[in-house]
Amino acid sequence: MAMDGQYTHCSTASDAGMEMFRILGLVVLMAAVYGIIHDQITARIYPAYFNVDHPDLGFPAIFHSRSPTVLAFAWGIVATVPLATVLGSMIAITAQAGSSPRISARQLLKPLLAICGVMAIMAIGGGIWGYDTWRSGSRWFVARREMTDFCAHLMSYCGGLAGALALVIWIVIRRRTAPQSAV
Repeated sequence: MAMDGQYTHCSTASDAGMEMFRILGLVVLMAAVYGIIHDQITARIYPAYFNVDHPDLGFPAIFHSRSPTVLAFAWGIVATVPLATVLGSMIAITAQAGSSPRISARQLLKPLLAICGVMAIMAIGGGIWGYDTWRSGSRWFVARREMTDFCAHLMSYCGGLAGALALVIWIVIRRRTAPQSAV
């Protein structure tokens, strides 16, 4: 596999397959790291969000811990990796399939970091909004901090989903408008 300016040249199908795997791995790794960091913060805002609000689902004892650090690590992985695998697969296929000039994992690093930044900003905004708008007597949220956590998580998921879909569109446009000589 060789790089020519902005595009990747995969000489064989196995090169493209390996690059797809690299892209998928990068997306899943970045999502898991983001999820762990995000949950390290939210587990300290309202620990019950993790050990009371989440159903058992048959997970091992680590998910029943009272340690915010352990809960954040465990849920940070479990809550992000499945969705990141689906979205990462879409990104990888979009970046590598077909005969248009391919986009490598290295080229996706900055856009993925930008998505993580947007997710963090959205999580902060969602948490602040949840904290400010909570009303006593809510049937869904017993505590202001619980709604803070819920809104922060919801906005992170929305930001990640919207960011991944925007990245797929950007990849399609970039590959379609690339000069064919870049192949």
